[in-house]
Amino acid sequence: MDGLTATHALTSDTMRPGALANLLEVAKIEAIFPPTGRILLGSWTTEFGELNQLHRLWKISQGAQTCESLARPEGLQHRTERVLQERRPTLSKNSGPFIYEMRYYQLKPGLVEDFLELLLAHFELRETWSKAVGLWVPHNGQINEVIHIWYYRDLVHRAQTRSASAADPVWEAYRQKVLPLLTNQRSVLLSPTAFSPMK
Repeated sequence: MDGLTATHALTSDTMRPGALANLLEVAKIEAIFPPTGRILLGSWTTEFGELNQLHRLWKISQGAQTCESLARPEGLQHRTERVLQERRPTLSKNSGPFIYEMRYYQLKPGLVEDFLELLLAHFELRETWSKAVGLWVPHNGQINEVIHIWYYRDLVHRAQTRSASAADPVWEAYRQKVLPLLTNQRSVLLSPTAFSPMK
């Protein structure tokens, strides 16, 4: 991918109903003793969206040739791991409590860079309302996709952010340019686990 190397990985685990505690127990140990090649940045459970899920954002250690596999606890139904290239600096720690929103944007073929150019030109404005954890393009899984994570003080702050951005003419002009590039959008609201470096 244009010579860019992977910088992060996003692990999303889905557990059978009632089994999330099994995963959290294992994930807590992996937060303290991370597998080779990984540094945990954030660990979140799904609050709105598909339930019984844990999402973990890892920084891939510089120079690591491979990342050691994660444990597979009893009750694990499905695991995806997206290898990511950051497209702006990624937050490594904060001092919440916050809620998080992970957004997936599917682009029409060949338009990822056009989308990123527009988004990055407006990122400073967007961060006047709430801050980003990071912005990535996956190396695997869905192609033509962009993933970003935002954090908010609470759901009221998220609603205020949406209202303020909708009322801003510069942001509205940006939206009108971006919408024709998209084929799909989805969003998941997340809460940090007790052992997440990002609170």
